[in-house]
Amino acid sequence: MKKLMMRRNGLFLLGAVCGLTVSVCSLGLSGCGGGGKDAVTRIQENGSFRVAFGDLSDMALADGEQAVEMALAETIGAELGVTVEFLPAESSQAALALVAEGNADAALGAVTEAMAGEAGLSVSIPYGEDKLYVVTRRGDYSDSPGAFSGRSIGVLPSVSAAAESIASGDETIQAAAFTDGGAGTRALLSQSIDGLVCSYPEGIALLEVYEGQLQMQNLQNTAPQEYVIAVNAGENRLISGINTMIGRQLDGGGTGR
Repeated sequence: MKKLMMRRNGLFLLGAVCGLTVSVCSLGLSGCGGGGKDAVTRIQENGSFRVAFGDLSDMALADGEQAVEMALAETIGAELGVTVEFLPAESSQAALALVAEGNADAALGAVTEAMAGEAGLSVSIPYGEDKLYVVTRRGDYSDSPGAFSGRSIGVLPSVSAAAESIASGDETIQAAAFTDGGAGTRALLSQSIDGLVCSYPEGIALLEVYEGQLQMQNLQNTAPQEYVIAVNAGENRLISGINTMIGRQLDGGGTGR
């Protein structure tokens, strides 16, 4: 799956998505029991599970295979007994906004717990994780928080949860938040910051745009970024069923890349 590897280099998927055979009643995602029109009931009445997908173009089908996160959404749809409607969004934040506005039932695609919390949404347990990367000026091989001691580092929204861990234990590291890679890179090239923490696909995109001016390293000695599925707050039956499904994948012992 070449495109997926470009989209999530180093991603560790917590269990195999395909081939999951469970009782829909046991997951709470069927019409078995439960009253009131919660998300599960509404989804089944509509016959469609609307999934907002951040940057869907990078998650497109490759070589006849589904990207892993798309397959996860399809599995949830199958357990609900409905079709899955993918709603492309420009970013993970845009995908979360679709859920918050009631225009989607769930959001995934590089969604973190911190991002979902800022949008007022509930989240599943993590289904996968990815390494953090840092973009630096050409010739600067700094690849750990320690290498930025006494220096400054920028952080993009997609890895905002990393800012605290990067600067923890070293008050001399100045962390600054940037809304997008372009703004962060301009600060980097003007030497306002010394590194820009990002996801793998964001870093690759910046290297292509600023060819020859930047380089990227895996950021060592940092916790990986964990990815979750976000739904509207209070939709306990839906999130419980999704958690059960992810948990059974974990118990199955499958691994991703």
